Amino acid sequence: MTTPPKLRRTLFFEAVARGIVALKANSWTGDLVQGSAQVMVNDTPVEHTVRLREFHNWLAKTAGAPRDISHRQKIEEILTKK
Repeated sequence: MTTPPKLRRTLFFEAVARGIVALKANSWTGDLVQGSAQVMVNDTPVEHTVRLREFHNWLAKTAGAPRDISHRQKIEEILTKK
């Protein structure tokens, strides 16, 4: 994963989750577990890349600080919204 120090991992992974939800609206996407995802911030053009396996591994964690657990739950909710 290539993220600058200013960008918190949870915010970055939230952007990945929102992108996955948008892509899953199309039936051709499949599971989106492997490969990479690029995140572009439109206000100030910035692009970041994350390996999707790393994203899913982070999301599957159950331990950590309460703030980290809360962020993972929020992202899980984003991914499971219908």
